[in-house]
Order: sequence, then C-alpha cells, then structure tokens
Amino acid sequence: MKVHHARAHNESIAGEEVGCSRCGTTITRTPYQLKEYEHQFCSEECEKAWRQDFYAGENNPNAGAWVTEKCEWCGETEDIPEWRQDSFRFCSPECRHRFLSEERSGEASWAWGGGKTTIVCGWCGDDAEVTPAVADKRRFCSPECADQWKTEAYTGEGNPSWDGGPETVSCEYCGGDYEIEAASVDNTRFCSPSCHDEWRSENKTGQDSPPGRGAKTATRRA
Repeated sequence: MKVHHARAHNESIAGEEVGCSRCGTTITRTPYQLKEYEHQFCSEECEKAWRQDFYAGENNPNAGAWVTEKCEWCGETEDIPEWRQDSFRFCSPECRHRFLSEERSGEASWAWGGGKTTIVCGWCGDDAEVTPAVADKRRFCSPECADQWKTEAYTGEGNPSWDGGPETVSCEYCGGDYEIEAASVDNTRFCSPSCHDEWRSENKTGQDSPPGRGAKTATRRA
C-alpha cells in the first residue's frame, strides 16, 4: 500500500520525521497530520505545556485588549486584560493584605462600630471589653466563668431537664421507702438487689419458677 501510494500518487504515507514543537524530540507524522496541524507534539504533556506558554498573556484568544494599571499599594504597574480594568486594585494578594491591615483597621474598618464597650462579668464581677456587636449577648468575661455559672445555675430545679426531683416509693419485699428518679418509677419494685433476690427465692421457686412452668409431674409406676 505504501509503495503503491508513492508510485501512483507521488506521495508517501509512511510518514515524515519532524521535531516536537515543545521539546524538539524527533517524531514521525503522516502527511495528513502535517497538513491539518500546524504544531506537532511527541506527547500530551508537551502539548499542554506548549499551550500554557503560547496562549498566556496577550496571546490568549479570550483576553481581548490589554491595558496598564497601577497597584494602589506599591505603585507598580501591571498589564491586565481590559475586562479586569474595573475590578483591578492590587498587583498581588500581599499588596491587598497590606493595604487592608493599614487602611482598613480601627475606625477605618468597614465593621467599625465605635470601638469596644465594657461589660460586667455575670460570674466574677470583673470588667471585660467586647465589641459592640456582641455586647448584648456576652455575659461573662471568659469561658471558664461561663462554665462556673452553668455549674451553679443548672443544677436541681435550675436544670432544663428538671422534672420535679426524685419520688418516694415502697419496696415490695421489705416495705421500706426509697427514692428514685420520676422517670424510673414505673420500672422499679425493690429498694436493692438483695431485696430483689430474696423475693425471687421465695416467689420464683418450684412450680412458680419460669423454667418450671408447664413442666410435667413425674409419676411413679406401680
């Protein structure tokens, strides 16, 4: 096929050796590939690297016109696409951060609310400075004071889960009174494991024992 094509059409389809447009490595390409593609590459990596370099900056088909702008912080100029002109202010994140730290702190801050205000800690009574935005919500000068207050305030009747405290019930075996949480009243019958065991030994033996219920009575043959 290769010989026939060369003799009949005076064109070789075996391929032609060319250099990779990125690294220069010798590669073989068919006449069709050479005709269709202006640039040839030995690998996908070389093609991606070449495109990143070639289509950067003004060569980018999506960049449009380019303009020169000055950084508001350091004063250095930078060429940028025209579509970034309205939003460009700084040449780098570092310049932006330095501008904010210098020009947008204290009273110049967008969140400035008049400076810190003083509150009195609801636990220790010390003064604490807080921002106005949280002054109405802060009650304590530190997390430690908040924890101490909760320990005192949320015990007993102050606990959000308080349901009236323990109730007094009578033990079914010894008859003695004992206290138990209200939520467990319906599930208790004895004041202690000992009373429970004594009751079982007297009431759950022989035919009354759960394993003995329904057992056949042995009869002696005559």
